[in-house]
Formats: sequence, structure tokens, C-alpha cells
Amino acid sequence: MTNNDGLTPIIPNILIVDDVSTNLKILGAILKNSGYKVRPVPHGILALQATEREKPDLILLDIMMPDMDGYEVCRRLKENPKFCDVPIIFISALSEPDDIVRALNTGGVDYITKPFRAEEVKARVATHLKLYKQSKELKELNATKDKFFSIIAHDLRGPLSGLIGLAELVTDEIGRA
Repeated sequence: MTNNDGLTPIIPNILIVDDVSTNLKILGAILKNSGYKVRPVPHGILALQATEREKPDLILLDIMMPDMDGYEVCRRLKENPKFCDVPIIFISALSEPDDIVRALNTGGVDYITKPFRAEEVKARVATHLKLYKQSKELKELNATKDKFFSIIAHDLRGPLSGLIGLAELVTDEIGRA
């Protein structure tokens, strides 16, 4: 990722949410060693607060946590227009198809089962960060295109109005002759 100037690299910001401190440490080490900024939090309420303080580029989210489970955290983030585009990868010991489908239907973009493999975590995180970046770039390009077409339509309206008026005059004159 690069900064708005297109030259300065931005270090992707990953929020890790898991109530097991060992998981936070292991995932944190894996991702830090891959060059990411890592922000570990031990439960869902802190995850929502951390997201408000600084929007993450991606969230790794456990499901089974006290107070607020991962499904609820995801649901709340997806309801918030400021964070609904942030990719959420669920990472959980739950491995039943119903759990995976529920996570994806809640708004998750991917699902990793525990015990996880470092290479799989790195590959999935890299893939979803790339997709997130491309999505943001496409939105920006689409907004630029819309603005460009709006300017063209406005600039053409004047000359076309004159041309249409002239054509109507000529048509009226031909009709009288």
C-alpha cells in the first residue's frame, strides 16, 4: 500500500481480536514479521473502541469470546458506514460448516480454523489486503470518472443547446418554404 502521494509506503494496520493471549502473541509475531502494524485486543468491546480510534485495514476476529462474540462484533462493524468496507477474517476453533457459513453471512470475507498455520494466515491476510486496496482504488477511479462525465455533460450543454436551436430555426424555415 502507498500513501496518497503514491510514493510513501503505508504499513497495513491489522487489528487482531482474540481472548486467548497466546493466540494474540503468535498471530502478532507472524504478522509483525511480515511487515504489518499489529494491534492486538482481547475482546469485542475493545475491538470496537480500537476501530473507532484508528480504522484498521483488516481485522482477524475470533468468534468465541466473553461479553461479545465475534459474530456480534462483525455485525456492529458492518452496520457502521465508516467501517463496513474493512475486511474481516474470522479465525476460530469452530469448524462446522454452519459456523463458517454464519461467519461469512455476518460479513466476514474469509475463515481460518484453529489451529492455524502461519503460511496460511500470511497468504490470506495478504490476499485480502490486496483486494481491499484494489477496491478502494476502484471506488476512487469511479468517483473521478463520474466527476469527469459530469463536467463534460455540463460543458457540452451550452454548445449543443445553440446547435439544437439553430437546427430548429432551419427546420422552421424549411417548413415555411
